[in-house]
Amino acid sequence: MISGHETIFDTAERHALSILSFEHFLHLDVELSVQRYVLEQKPWLMGFLARVYYSHIVLGVIFIVYCYTFLQRDKYQAIRRTLAFENVIAFTILTLWRCMPPRLLPEEYGFIDVLHSNTGGSAWTQNKFQLTIAAMPSLHFGNSMFIALCLLKFSPHWYLRAVAPIWPMLMALTIVATANHFILDAVVGACVTLTAFRYNTVMLYLLPVERV
Repeated sequence: MISGHETIFDTAERHALSILSFEHFLHLDVELSVQRYVLEQKPWLMGFLARVYYSHIVLGVIFIVYCYTFLQRDKYQAIRRTLAFENVIAFTILTLWRCMPPRLLPEEYGFIDVLHSNTGGSAWTQNKFQLTIAAMPSLHFGNSMFIALCLLKFSPHWYLRAVAPIWPMLMALTIVATANHFILDAVVGACVTLTAFRYNTVMLYLLPVERV
């Protein structure tokens, strides 16, 4: 519905540049340096990071199945409500404050789109339903952090608790190196997820609708 609306995309670009400017003020604007380092010094790593990026939804489904199988019913339900509520919050933010990812900024900013080209894309990144100007917030990172925290707190399996922190660290590197998100996108994504978990019972107000 927004395809071809130049005004919306221009606004999304201005918002992206404002984030970049604010990060520069905070000395957090490392996105371009990270991407250049990976592409120039560790080019083999980009293929691995692409697989990390693509596995976002698949691992999320596995996580839900795991929680349903091994966690107490109330914990599982709270996690399920959180994942629903965080999407409501995130969709509201990205609709009211559209933001372009670094990869879509003009060429002079130096970012390279490594996941959405004709040669480097996949079904996850090459489809007409993808909303390209939805960088803020990053649920790629928010969800990865949420999965790790839930496993650390609730998982009965020690080996999953041991490796859980690796996932958000990998995802943070991935979204930055692939120029799909800014650092602040990840920060806001984490805040959205934590807020959704804290207030996940809001979703219970939809129970009457569900029953109907």
